[in-house]
Amino acid sequence: MIVTGVLPNTISYNTLAYGYAKVKRTDLALMLLKDMIRKGLQPNDVTRDVLKSINADRKCHAQNFKDIRV
Repeated sequence: MIVTGVLPNTISYNTLAYGYAKVKRTDLALMLLKDMIRKGLQPNDVTRDVLKSINADRKCHAQNFKDIRV
């Protein structure tokens, strides 16, 4: 995206993270969501739903999401 001059936004990050979560690549989904936060993009309700999906899949503890606030 960036190569073509299109900057990723919250929607594109959520879409990619959701796709990774669906194929059980929760590590990559979390990495993307943390990157989104680092770049100053605001999480939204969809971000929260992606995190819930990851949490349900991994049966994680809240500490995995300590950097992400919705």
